[in-house]
Amino acid sequence: MRFKQDFTFALRTACHKPAFTVVLLAALTLGIGLTTAIFSVFYTVLLKPLPFNNPARLALVMEKLPQIPVPINMPPAEALELATNPAFSETALFISSTQNLQGGDHPERIDVLRASASLLPLLGIAPFRGRAFTEQEENAAAHIALISESLQRRRFGEEEALGKTILLDGMPYEIVGILPGDLTFPIPGMSQSPANADVWTPLSLTASERSPQNSDYSYSLIARLRPGFTPAQAQAAGRNAVEQILKQLPPGPHGKIQLEAEVLPLKEQVVAGSRRLLWLLLATVAALLLISCMNVSNMLLNRALTRRRELALRVSLGADSKAIILQLLNETLVLFLIGGALGVLCAIWSEQALVRLLSPNLPRLTDAHIHGTVLGFALAVSLVTGLVFGLIPAIGALRSDLTHGLSAASRSYSAGRDIGATRRVLVIGQISLAFVLLTSAGLLLRSFSAVLEQQESLRTDRVLSFGVALPEEQYPTVSDGLAFYRELSRRFGMLPGVLSMGLGTDIPLENKSGRLISPEHPTVINGNPIVYNTDVEGDYFHTLGLRTIAGRLLSAHDNQDSERVAVVNRSFGKAFWSSSDLLGRRFKFGPQNAPGPWVRIVGVIADSAARTPDQPSEPRIYLPLEQDPYVARAMREAWFVLRTEGDALTLTHSVQNVVRSLDPAMPLVKPRSMEQVVAGAVAPRSANTWLVTVFSVAALLLSSLGIYGVIAQSVAERTREIGTRMALGANRADISRMVLWQGGRLVLAGFAVGIPASFGASQLIRTLLYGVSADDSITRLIIIAVITSTVMVALLLPLWRAIHVDPQAALREI
Repeated sequence: MRFKQDFTFALRTACHKPAFTVVLLAALTLGIGLTTAIFSVFYTVLLKPLPFNNPARLALVMEKLPQIPVPINMPPAEALELATNPAFSETALFISSTQNLQGGDHPERIDVLRASASLLPLLGIAPFRGRAFTEQEENAAAHIALISESLQRRRFGEEEALGKTILLDGMPYEIVGILPGDLTFPIPGMSQSPANADVWTPLSLTASERSPQNSDYSYSLIARLRPGFTPAQAQAAGRNAVEQILKQLPPGPHGKIQLEAEVLPLKEQVVAGSRRLLWLLLATVAALLLISCMNVSNMLLNRALTRRRELALRVSLGADSKAIILQLLNETLVLFLIGGALGVLCAIWSEQALVRLLSPNLPRLTDAHIHGTVLGFALAVSLVTGLVFGLIPAIGALRSDLTHGLSAASRSYSAGRDIGATRRVLVIGQISLAFVLLTSAGLLLRSFSAVLEQQESLRTDRVLSFGVALPEEQYPTVSDGLAFYRELSRRFGMLPGVLSMGLGTDIPLENKSGRLISPEHPTVINGNPIVYNTDVEGDYFHTLGLRTIAGRLLSAHDNQDSERVAVVNRSFGKAFWSSSDLLGRRFKFGPQNAPGPWVRIVGVIADSAARTPDQPSEPRIYLPLEQDPYVARAMREAWFVLRTEGDALTLTHSVQNVVRSLDPAMPLVKPRSMEQVVAGAVAPRSANTWLVTVFSVAALLLSSLGIYGVIAQSVAERTREIGTRMALGANRADISRMVLWQGGRLVLAGFAVGIPASFGASQLIRTLLYGVSADDSITRLIIIAVITSTVMVALLLPLWRAIHVDPQAALREI
């Protein structure tokens, strides 16, 4: 009953001052809405259980080698051995790939998952329609497939897909089941790429794949832990399997390998790369919410002080102080709850826009939405902030001089020392939080600038890139594949507007292949022996603008019958030799005593973009495609780069026609300009940086609004004092210094708190930085200048009012 009365009274009061209410609710809506929207993503990615049966018992089993800093996948023979771990109740092996989906008018490159028949039961997933494949069908290498619901709509429309046949790399597969529409597997964040396959086929390992000699480290093992086993205990229980693997390896240096098996909780593996970023975004909007609430608290404190006559009358008539505080608190809670409701509506409205802005690499990002848990969070935030920041004005109002308020309610008044101190503390808190946020945003912006500068070594303008993939069944030999690519290159070169052209097994920023190398007579070992390599043909280097530092580039004379040669980047030399002279130095693939030939370095190019845009340049090798010892596998997918006279994308249709003239069933893979490639690579960092920056700028504006409110209120309360000073001879310069010093003290106090706090915050985000130190002083000096300038602008209006006080009018109020 009491709350109902307070609620009705609060609404009447709010309607009585609509401008005040609109500003207050806008601040709360902004703070609570953004916090709710970010929390919905935070909860979905980090807290929500994976959509599988008993997901807490699921684990990825990987291998760890001392020379490789992160766990890696494994060959099938080793995965099958590790699957015998007694700590596992179920296991499944799988591998992702891309294949050509042929047939119809629009062939396309799709993601395919080869999986054990046990994978779906292990995950607790059943086909939406149809059935899964069986272990017997897997052993018999049956050509059957499960397809995603999206692929069914895309390829078959309203027709029934069950029983129909699809062509994958020229091989027919009968569709026996439709996967659930909400199934995402592999999940982004797992070690398999690409994620979320459109087609599942039986794993059906061949004899060569099962062989211990197979060195294809592309297979993943997922396991369900038996009750009572932790991942650490399961890892210890698998040591016998590791010993068995080492015994099966060929004699030689393999016997010295310190191989370990790692059992990693599936959820941890999926979200590990996203945790720091999401905590950063949540902390940023939480700080923005605090600043909003501090502003609201100051506004409510000012409003409560204007009601001193009413409160004084109630106290003089015997009203209990606790009852008055409870009433003021209830009124505040009503406003915070309304602000929370508006914030939820704002979050619902902005949810999809936020999802589009965030990195697409975040796992399960598209599942984020406002549901019961998120609504409960919004309610809790509204109540807690309402209680905490509602008590401040409620208690402050009663601690003011109510007797003076009763006798001079209509006159100018001073809020008192305690109330003034409360206001100042709230503003100092806002400035310090804004400084921390702006420093973090500044460091991220400088990192983003460094990432963009690293891409400037590439000439991305007017370059078209696209991929072409060769099915093994249609192009079984190396000569078949090379002949296809060379004929295709010849036809591309005849297109009008093509200035230069080359092909490689990958393109910058989308590098894939890494191999173990052994340098001859290394003088330093500063790098990982697993080095990324690209096989190239044609004018690949000039087309991408890769600058030669020493030696020569690869040519058509570097073929199967000539000496094995390579071009390397500058970072490759720094990783293994102290001398800058790399020409003539040699390395080989595999260990030192591997049977393969030595490869001689004939050219050095400048470092270009790394495998990902926010990493330093990595050692990289460029080989002639024909000389690659693994050419039969490497040539299965090639990426062409064409430098054009005009807009690169205008050639896309012509390029597609050329490919289809040579093979009508061949899809064109990801036709993009190189500018689009770079933009896509830096998009996750760009989105995250701009989100933090926008939130930080909002925090700065809210803090400036807070300091404006405090100084403006102070000028209003000190009107008589200012008038008296001017009547006694003070000039406008004196009054200006007084007002500016009052605001300056608050800013300096905010810096005194914010600067040390910013060093702690920047250490928490140091793994998100690139090309700039977390302790960078230049960034902090810039932020100090930005905040000081903004505060000066906020002080202009109170300053103008102060220096234009009429001394006679002010003195008449005494």
